[in-house]
Amino acid sequence: MANQRTPGSFAHAHQATGALRAAKGSTTPGNPLGAYRGRVCAVGALLAVTGAFGVVNAADAEGIVRAWGSNQYGQTSVPTDLGPCIAIAAGYKHTVAIRKDGVVRAWGYNNYGQSNIPPDLGTCTAIAAGYHHTVALRPDGAVRVWGRNNYGQLNAPAGLGACSAIAAGYHHTVALRNDGTVRCWGAGTTATPNSPQYGQSVVPPGIGKCKAIEAGAFATVVVLADGSVESWGALAEVPPLKAPAIAIAAGNGHALALLDDGYVEGWGDFNYNQDLDNWGCVAIAAGDYHNLALRADGSLVTWGRNNTAQLDPPQGLGLCTAVSAGYGHSVAIECTARTKGMASPELAPYSFAEPGTWTATGIDYSTTNGAKLKVTAKGGLGSATQFLTVRIDGIVLATNVFGAGSGASSCAASGSTATFTIPAAQFASLTADHELEVRVEPSINASSAGCTGATLTVELSYQLDTIDCNQNGIDDECDIAIQPEFRDCDRNGILDTCDLAAGATDINQNGRLDACEVDCNRNGLPDTYEIAANLVPDCNSNGTPDSCDIAAGTSNDVDHDGVPDECKADCNGNHLPDAWEIAQGMVPDCNHNAVPDGCDIGTDPALDCNHDGVIDSCQGGTNGIDCDGNNRPDNCEITVNPALDCNHNGNLDTCDIASGEAVDCNANGRPDTCEIASGAEDINRNGKLDACELAYGDLNIDGRVDGGDIGAMLSLWGVENPPYGDLDGNHRINGADLGLLLSHWGPIP
Repeated sequence: MANQRTPGSFAHAHQATGALRAAKGSTTPGNPLGAYRGRVCAVGALLAVTGAFGVVNAADAEGIVRAWGSNQYGQTSVPTDLGPCIAIAAGYKHTVAIRKDGVVRAWGYNNYGQSNIPPDLGTCTAIAAGYHHTVALRPDGAVRVWGRNNYGQLNAPAGLGACSAIAAGYHHTVALRNDGTVRCWGAGTTATPNSPQYGQSVVPPGIGKCKAIEAGAFATVVVLADGSVESWGALAEVPPLKAPAIAIAAGNGHALALLDDGYVEGWGDFNYNQDLDNWGCVAIAAGDYHNLALRADGSLVTWGRNNTAQLDPPQGLGLCTAVSAGYGHSVAIECTARTKGMASPELAPYSFAEPGTWTATGIDYSTTNGAKLKVTAKGGLGSATQFLTVRIDGIVLATNVFGAGSGASSCAASGSTATFTIPAAQFASLTADHELEVRVEPSINASSAGCTGATLTVELSYQLDTIDCNQNGIDDECDIAIQPEFRDCDRNGILDTCDLAAGATDINQNGRLDACEVDCNRNGLPDTYEIAANLVPDCNSNGTPDSCDIAAGTSNDVDHDGVPDECKADCNGNHLPDAWEIAQGMVPDCNHNAVPDGCDIGTDPALDCNHDGVIDSCQGGTNGIDCDGNNRPDNCEITVNPALDCNHNGNLDTCDIASGEAVDCNANGRPDTCEIASGAEDINRNGKLDACELAYGDLNIDGRVDGGDIGAMLSLWGVENPPYGDLDGNHRINGADLGLLLSHWGPIP
């Protein structure tokens, strides 16, 4: 059975009340995550991820914070006045939330001020909670940290700059800078020698650009730009993942990765079976020894240790949009019925001269649920008979407000409230013009004395009708809140699938609105489509048209040909195109093959036999000598084979012979002088081979052809295969030989 666990594994699947199970598929029996196999969770669809302890960036939607588990220090006692929130973080024993208006609230353990919000903090976009410290990210990317500072976890490094994400471990803090680099501080550095030394705050060399970060108890985990995961500190080595990760969560010795196909993989210490295999998830959270996962339909899965009921969400918990896990407690944001609310300024109706009047405007949402009007008394009212009448658009809604009937002897105490229901039909009729006038006035039998210093406020609220354009049983606002980037990328409040059904364009048919795709050249076509259709080049395969890379400065184009330099030949690795360097005269290309000579030589060292950095074929060799025209310098040939220069004059023997500087009378390619030096006969020591002199006709080897040679020839006349004198090579001496001898009459040349 899928995800079948042994007893004691504490795996729980919490189904959201009223939610449609498995919008695309049926729930598999025994599978707590339902039939969500495959790519149910696209990259960028992440809503929330939390670790030990939590950090959350949640959707921009109303949500009620719900908490369960250990409440030793009030960490699960959500303040009644908290209101809708967009982000949550669970720490060791405290909880932090960001309200819809960006204000940060915290409650629970506060022994080091971790739950005391700095008065100058301002609004924030993300929060993280550690052991005894809290981290917040402001809209400008500034990081603020408060609480305990025993290991420097509050000391953000100078020059940190703007950041896009934050995380908090037990005693260290992590930030992801806008340029994708990671910075850590606190425990685990040489600067904090007395801290838990696991290296959790020392970023290893080679960690490149990252897109997600997480801090475990004593470890740091990151998702790199390519979806791979790296970690350092007290955490087991990351195993090979089955798919690229889009988010991570880390606890005390264990970690989780949310993959881009919706699967969750875990590694590390699993003393409480925290490695439950999950799929169909869009968000994950890791506490000390327990985990939470948010399914695509807003339901929760919890598993791991359950000693304080941290795995047991409260009964009736609805669709959730964010999760976080602390030491022994869990937190979620629940998407509730949509309501619209507005309030008046303080009104002073306790005067016969001027009743309090307030007009609610902007009532532009359709509703069939009616409305509620609440009147609240503020300030000291004194003691006198006083009744109020409430009118809406001139129609009496209620009389004797705060009174007990005619003759009542006291006014309402400060803080008293009265709430009235406006029936749906009446509310719809009165607000057809999108406005509603509320008038609070003294009743006809009210006394003019007393209560004159009091003021009132009026609040109007109404529940909006459910909108479910894709008919999956989930209100669109909650549907969007679960995966805001994926489900409503243009933030128009309408599910992208419904926008597409209504005619919005998706030219590359990837299920994402063209309006949300990157269109760097602003021609109305997604970059990915243009690249796939070969309408624009993307030579570096980074998903961005080359022209945009160049325009943005992320790629250079020194020769202004519209092609990024990194896509051009750069054989010497100096980030300058070879062709441009050659054209600028910065490097030689003597053979005109568009490759710098140095690269030619690097590829084939034999091209520069004398190692002077110049291709041999371009210069010959030393002094430019290549007498035999074989594109090899003579001195290189001689170095390889010294026999080619038998007289050691630095020139090839063949070239000495060809130029006449050496004699090779027998045409064997070796100067005669070398042959004589090697033992060939030269009886008369005239530097000429005897064999050549005999062949020439100097039969007595005296340096000339004369009568003595004729006598020698005649002495062998008619002899076959004579020892000498056979000048024509026919193996006998005859008249032809004599004729040749006479033709050579005189000194031997």
